[in-house]
Amino acid sequence: MSKPTCTPLPNGNVKITGSGTMTASEASLLIVEIAKAAIQAHRRSRQPLPDRTMAASPVPYIETDAMGLITERPRADYVLLSLHFGAMEVGIAIAKSDGKQLGQALIAACSGGTIPH
Repeated sequence: MSKPTCTPLPNGNVKITGSGTMTASEASLLIVEIAKAAIQAHRRSRQPLPDRTMAASPVPYIETDAMGLITERPRADYVLLSLHFGAMEVGIAIAKSDGKQLGQALIAACSGGTIPH
């Protein structure tokens, strides 16, 4: 297998090279590397975030098989939202200062209430 690599480009795109078979753990690492490269590419492009309000499908999504919350990592002021897709797991670091707002928004969305911003 040619180990896939992700390169952020100045126009905001990400170049992915390599192919082959990988384990679920390797796929998790690749997803994280793609996201990191996309963040770097976006910052380099100095373009505004995309406006998805008029798109037919505002945000691409996938349903999780399981999720959890890890409070010990990556830092004391963050929590880690652990998302499982089959045997693949990806963590999303969320600053604790944003966690309360996210929690309130989730509760409101699940109870049919108004989602706070």
